[in-house]
Amino acid sequence: MELRAAFLACGSLAAPQAGYHLEFVAPNAPAAERIARLIRAEGIEPRTMTRKGRPVTYLKGLDSIVVVLHGDRRARRGLTPRGRCARSKKPRIASIAW
Repeated sequence: MELRAAFLACGSLAAPQAGYHLEFVAPNAPAAERIARLIRAEGIEPRTMTRKGRPVTYLKGLDSIVVVLHGDRRARRGLTPRGRCARSKKPRIASIAW
C-alpha cells in the first residue's frame, strides 16, 4: 500500500514503444531510499539516479512495475508475455485492482 501512495505522491508511469517505465522523483534522499527499500522488499532491484538535484528511483519492464504497484507476483495472470490482455489486442496495465 505504501508504494502505491508514493506513486500517487511522486510517481509517473510511461508506456513508450521501447517499454514501460515507472519512476519516483522523491523530495529528498531519505524518501528515495525508503522507496527503494520498499521496492527491494518486493524482490525487485530498482535503479537510482539524480536528476536536477533530486533523487529518482525507477524501474523498467511491465512485470516489475505490476509487482510494485499491485504487490503480488501473480498480478500478471491473464496477460501475455508482451503485456497484452489475452482477450484483447490492446496493451493494458489497467487490469490491476486497486
